[in-house]
Amino acid sequence: MKWYYLKLGFGNVEAETRLKPSKPTAVIYFGMTTVNQCLAGKGQSQDFCRAGLPENREQVTMVVSHHGKIWILKPAGEVYHEPPKRHSNKDRYIPKVMPVKILTERDSLDVPAILAGIHANAYLGRGTFREITHWGNIKAIECVLGRGIPKDHVDEGPSQLLECLGSTELETLVAKLLESAGCFVEAYRGGTRLAVDVVAHNDQDREICLGTLVVKPKKRVTIQVKGWTDLVQTNEGVDYIVGLIEKPGKRALDSAWLLEQVKQKPPVAAWLRRSLRWLPEDYLDKWGI
Repeated sequence: MKWYYLKLGFGNVEAETRLKPSKPTAVIYFGMTTVNQCLAGKGQSQDFCRAGLPENREQVTMVVSHHGKIWILKPAGEVYHEPPKRHSNKDRYIPKVMPVKILTERDSLDVPAILAGIHANAYLGRGTFREITHWGNIKAIECVLGRGIPKDHVDEGPSQLLECLGSTELETLVAKLLESAGCFVEAYRGGTRLAVDVVAHNDQDREICLGTLVVKPKKRVTIQVKGWTDLVQTNEGVDYIVGLIEKPGKRALDSAWLLEQVKQKPPVAAWLRRSLRWLPEDYLDKWGI
């Protein structure tokens, strides 16, 4: 199975009109190239046209996100041409159109946060038909469709659980953990300083310790929260990195550290379980949250 993020038209403006339940279609442009030229080429246009071939349709799932809606689609026919059209920039394009089946259409508030925010992924957002490789998104798609977690992504460690959080959720989890340890956290999301996502203050006269994360009395620490990353050193002005770290260190704290600390704080563990309630209950149970 392959999963793709699809944008319909320039700036995704054709999402609402193309995905009408009566006869839904997907479209890409890519200049005056024909379907055969796309199939003989490479990249996104080839992937799109190949997805519509009979032998590939059952192995392709597509996601469209626009104006607070999420559509999950599958190819339902081969790609064909519509008459050439002229864009507002005066260039001419051949629309290459694929019949699709709408597997589900949801309000973005009714899907996992990681899927609702998929449009914020810079790599996907800059493309037209790009493969989704982040397993948090893939698990969200599969669970929304009722197909469950892919079998090859069930038992690979705490990162497999925490990658199911959206970026804002992951920052919130870290902030809640620090609050539960006795810190004052001024906001659950950064933005006032480059690379700093959470600022935690220790207003007490005693040291606050969460494993190797230490906040000295009357001091503060700055934290960068990351999804998958190979960072091993903090950026200037950042005391700790917390996230799905591949090579943890004294100041680079990985998913195993984070989940262990969360499990020691029942209210935070309850928040995490509630945030991930779209995952199967037995999967959540195995992580002790």
